[in-house]
Amino acid sequence: MRTTTYAELERAIADQLGLNVDSATGNPNLQADEFHLVKRAVSRALADIWDATWWPELMRVDKRYFRALYDSATAYAAGAEVFFVATGLYYVALRSTTGNAPATVSGGEYVANNAYWAEASRTYQAPNYDAATAYVAGNRVYYPPTGRCYQCHTASTGNLPTATSYWGELIEFQPYVDLVQSGFTTIGRVKGVWVDDPRRFVGCRPVDFVRQNDRIQLPSPPQNWVWVEYQLRVPRLIGGAYSASTAYTATPAESTGGSTVIISSGSGIGYGGRAALRARTEHLPDQLAYLLYLVSAGDGQGGWFQFAASNSTTDDGVDTLKPDDVTGAGRWIRVS
Repeated sequence: MRTTTYAELERAIADQLGLNVDSATGNPNLQADEFHLVKRAVSRALADIWDATWWPELMRVDKRYFRALYDSATAYAAGAEVFFVATGLYYVALRSTTGNAPATVSGGEYVANNAYWAEASRTYQAPNYDAATAYVAGNRVYYPPTGRCYQCHTASTGNLPTATSYWGELIEFQPYVDLVQSGFTTIGRVKGVWVDDPRRFVGCRPVDFVRQNDRIQLPSPPQNWVWVEYQLRVPRLIGGAYSASTAYTATPAESTGGSTVIISSGSGIGYGGRAALRARTEHLPDQLAYLLYLVSAGDGQGGWFQFAASNSTTDDGVDTLKPDDVTGAGRWIRVS
């Protein structure tokens, strides 16, 4: 794949659209409405390019779970679903809980923590609720008036299954992979879903899937995780004329984890010098930013940088730049 700079694209598009180009510098001298017109034109072209083929440079293969991994620091509400790595199973919260693991070790093996969680299932079956029965944590019942199954989390006699102080509703588990998952790259176009890593196992078995607006639905997965082969999300070009007096906010949540291009207008497109990019406080995984020049205008060392959230390489001032507000991992890495 051949790379180019946004400035080159902008000049070409401005010329095609008959917009004003500064002959002295070769840079377009665009008004605000013209600048937005160019952004829209580039965005449309990028979408067409993305759909043209499965570009190898834009492809990823990740192991994905159907729900987020259990986190002992997270406050879960009743009905929340998690994957517990220790058992390799999914669980649904019966009531609000923080720090109570879905399963604990007893007698040398993991046992479900019935006081807070129930093992998730695609379907549930249980005997009808009986008001005269003394139920204990872990007991399940079917309640005809609601047509739902419930599991007892606190010993109860005579308390209806709809009483949340004693019972938690058992929600039928639906296997799917969200396109946007915390800690993972945002999924764009999906090429395939597999039972194992297709890069390592030739002829590995595909998994049936249905791509929906915000997730990959899996009607009958053979296991509790899958490998997704996908294309990165099409970049969104956003931004306007940079102003030192403007209070900038974080990139919208829908682009978190995706490939978002941040651009600015004025004397050119991008950031003026490495110090400006280091000072940037908005940096998300795989985000792209364009550097007009490295140290001074015209030094010919500008280019595209991509933010690598897990990279801890030493800042060399040329190809690797560490944001000023980052103390651990996270670097801008030159990609062109």
